[in-house]
Amino acid sequence: MQYCLNLPNGGDCGDARTLAEFAALAEDAGWDGVLLEDYIVYQNRQDIPTYDPWVALAAMALRTERIRLGTEVTPLARRRPWKLARETVTLDHLSGGRVILGAGLGLGSDLPMRRAARWDGACLYKATAAGSTEDSATGLAPADVHELKRFVAAHRTSTTPLEIVVGGRGRSADWDSERVAIQALAEAGAAWWIEGIPPSEPDVMRAAIERGPLRID
Repeated sequence: MQYCLNLPNGGDCGDARTLAEFAALAEDAGWDGVLLEDYIVYQNRQDIPTYDPWVALAAMALRTERIRLGTEVTPLARRRPWKLARETVTLDHLSGGRVILGAGLGLGSDLPMRRAARWDGACLYKATAAGSTEDSATGLAPADVHELKRFVAAHRTSTTPLEIVVGGRGRSADWDSERVAIQALAEAGAAWWIEGIPPSEPDVMRAAIERGPLRID
């Protein structure tokens, strides 16, 4: 299992200089990757400053040497494909081949899974029913990972294994229970665990990064 942080591109700590500092802290703390959210208006909040993730990722690449960097996710429908491709290649060269392009496009029944079967990896969430008191999307459970693997095996033509990414939420106070959950997902076939860190005061976010990942190995 590899461990990744998901950081916001909005709020007081969403600027390129601060995110570059956070990426360096994450590398020192033993994280394997840092992914940025990609919003034009952060969480539809007009009162929160929103920064360009690609400029921030360039700054992060210059402050790090090992850690993987990328987006979770970039909605392809609102980007010019040729410009996105040029930005991604440039950043990949700048970072020495460490870029992950997280591409996202809407919801559906099995349409996202069919697209995932053609890519190198998948970070999927389950949409909750209308009127539910749960979050609008929840992470995958071990049974969902097994189902995704079965679907991919039936539809994937590439011989390269699909990397399944799970998580995305913040860490709970019960670290032992978190490790048990991560272990179950790893045994089901997940390759990456993502921990989300929401916008907050700089010292709060630094502390969350510096405590390092909840490794199970």
